[in-house]
Amino acid sequence: MADQNILSSEELEFIGSLVGTNGRGTPTTTASFRVDGGPQSNDFLMRLVGNAGLTLQAQFDQYCLAFSMHLAQDEFHSLQMTLSAPTIYERGPVPRAWRLQLDTPLPLLEVDGSRSPLSVKELSPSGLLVRNKPSRSAPERFHLMLALPEGEALPVDARRVRNVASDLTAYTVDFAEERDAERVRRYLFEEHRHRHPELNEPALQLG
Repeated sequence: MADQNILSSEELEFIGSLVGTNGRGTPTTTASFRVDGGPQSNDFLMRLVGNAGLTLQAQFDQYCLAFSMHLAQDEFHSLQMTLSAPTIYERGPVPRAWRLQLDTPLPLLEVDGSRSPLSVKELSPSGLLVRNKPSRSAPERFHLMLALPEGEALPVDARRVRNVASDLTAYTVDFAEERDAERVRRYLFEEHRHRHPELNEPALQLG
């Protein structure tokens, strides 16, 4: 097994550029780079991706960042690798996806753009903590538009998991398009970096 490597702040910024970020919030074009380990090694990597997928994991303090790796082979049989925005986990006996607690809830909009009675208090890649009026019962399911700070609102299908308080309800969510799920991960990644600037220090380890 290879020794663990320490990422410098410059290397962490490079990973940020690979997943298409330019500071807080605004996606850029995802960069890629060539991997050429020879025909046998390249074929082995392609078979791994096809059967199981590959993930680059970065561990820091109580967090684990899992970057999905995507490989494509060009006409010269070299591999082009890109990294998706990561899923961020809180480390522990049972790792769980990090949830962004929002000081200002994100609105949930109707399809016509009008505001619904619901808003998002916490956000994770696969779940929402939704605030509703105490006088109204939380819906079992809903199809609404999540208004992120940058870009157009994106559609979410949500199913109620449990009531947390009289005005708070937890939902699991599905996205119609993978690009929408990717956009949420990008937003969470940038917010996590903003709230935890220590991740830009040379103490992040790859494992």
